[in-house]
Amino acid sequence: TAAIRRHLELVDNVPLLVSLYTDSTPDTIKEMISIFQENGEVVLGVGTSVKESNVPLFGQADLSVALEGNPHTLFDTELPKGSQLPVFSEVDMELSQMLNTLACAFTVRNFTHTRVSPMVVVDLIRLGRHMLTNFIQLVHYIFVMQLYVATVVCLSYVLPFPEVASLGCMSILWLLWIVVPALSLSLLSSPPDRHIMTRTPRKNEASAWTDDATRLCMYFLVRYVPSAIFVNIIFQVIFGLSLQFAAEAASLNPSHESWWYFANKGPLLFVHPRPPVIMAALDRAEAFLLLAMGWFCIFSSISHCYRSYSIFSESPFRNHPWMLTCVVCVVLQIGVSVWRAGGLVGGDGLALDAFVRFIPGYVWLALGVWPILVVLVDELAKQHDHRLLIRYYKFLRMQFDTRLGMWSPK
Repeated sequence: TAAIRRHLELVDNVPLLVSLYTDSTPDTIKEMISIFQENGEVVLGVGTSVKESNVPLFGQADLSVALEGNPHTLFDTELPKGSQLPVFSEVDMELSQMLNTLACAFTVRNFTHTRVSPMVVVDLIRLGRHMLTNFIQLVHYIFVMQLYVATVVCLSYVLPFPEVASLGCMSILWLLWIVVPALSLSLLSSPPDRHIMTRTPRKNEASAWTDDATRLCMYFLVRYVPSAIFVNIIFQVIFGLSLQFAAEAASLNPSHESWWYFANKGPLLFVHPRPPVIMAALDRAEAFLLLAMGWFCIFSSISHCYRSYSIFSESPFRNHPWMLTCVVCVVLQIGVSVWRAGGLVGGDGLALDAFVRFIPGYVWLALGVWPILVVLVDELAKQHDHRLLIRYYKFLRMQFDTRLGMWSPK
């Protein structure tokens, strides 16, 4: 261990990256665990549960896994046990294993007469990487959706529209407390990608936040800000169309003015207190704004099933709980939007189904094409991110090979 410490101080960290084979004692193993932890590494300790000397090692490691197995003789035959043999009785062995593994997070039990396979630990590591990857995607999705809702609210005051796109408190709570958490939790069940055990994991090294801040900000600007502007435009369009629909229903004649006139220069815009026609138009506009934002949250979750892999290489439809959650969210989102619009009959006495038929086809076309564009933009951003990740993994491998080649025995 003294030579390893000297190498780490004077040369590089190659001893932390390669397998070390040596005649170890409990004291030297404990010292090596300390060396790993002093250099910011996470130590996984794996050992048998019948050795008393493993107890302090299990306690010192960051994560410990005990392999329960029956002790064998030199010729690989099981030692005799039974009530007539007090030294190796089953009760004594079970008590010893329980006491020795108190510091262990997992205990792999032996349910057969053969020894426990160490491949169980590999499966645990694979499962841990899988859950950690999905949990990171869950956190990313929740974070960007919160930023997206905040961006929509901020842009409603910044964009040069006469009417502020009002998003009520109940609408925000519906998105952030129901839709986004439900979709994010379903991301945990995404199947693992094929390369999860072949990639070099990132080390616990201090990295400058400024290296990734610019790239992440550009991703957000490209993937989410255009959609925030789009839903604000939808609010203004529905608001103007609602006023136009009310004016035509009152006069029983088609209006020669467009929705833009009613949304920006309508005679009822500056009347206070506001008449029921304006309030009903605001309710319908917010309902469609909420519908568009919920629609975006659902389609945006497609690209968060995997960080950088395309939906054509790693299909999100393998995640059946996510698909079921999307269907339920779509149905509930439509119901909540109808409720937010004032029900089937608005405050101005006009039926909601008649207003839906009044909406021009280009509005429905925009609402149908927009999610496809969102997915395509996400694919381009993920493709760029994937190239950077591949370059980063190659850099880690090249750095490791270079250091190992410089200082390996000739």
